[in-house]
Amino acid sequence: MYWVNHGDGTVMACAIGGCNGAPSTLAAGQDHPWGIATDGTSVYWTDYGAGPIESCASGGCTGTVMRCVVGGCGGVPTVLSSALNHPTGIVVDATNVYWADGDSNVLACSIEGCGDQPTTLGTGPEVLGQCVAVNQTSVFWTNYSSGVVSMAK
Repeated sequence: MYWVNHGDGTVMACAIGGCNGAPSTLAAGQDHPWGIATDGTSVYWTDYGAGPIESCASGGCTGTVMRCVVGGCGGVPTVLSSALNHPTGIVVDATNVYWADGDSNVLACSIEGCGDQPTTLGTGPEVLGQCVAVNQTSVFWTNYSSGVVSMAK
């Protein structure tokens, strides 16, 4: 089982059967970890970043998409994409990681990384995408405030 602690900036793990009150820290020192997903080999998460959504208009985007192998990454996770506008919900398939952002975009990146050049798959009608899902043909995401569901093929 994996989770993020938004308040203290950690990404945690615990065996489904329990960890005797001592979960493992996969990563610490994250700004504001938000969404989390796994493909069984690696754990992926979004780090919301700092500052208001409007800070991205002036080049101040600090959000990231991160990866760490399931067993831990020695405190040094891999940055898959950076300079993002407040990424939130995240999902992964065999080849890509997908996330929603503060502009209600859904973006994609190879599980190996894409730097600051993710692919925009679609843009929703309103601000702040939240939950993301994927199937064999499409990616879906919801809007935080309105509950509108958008889809990209």
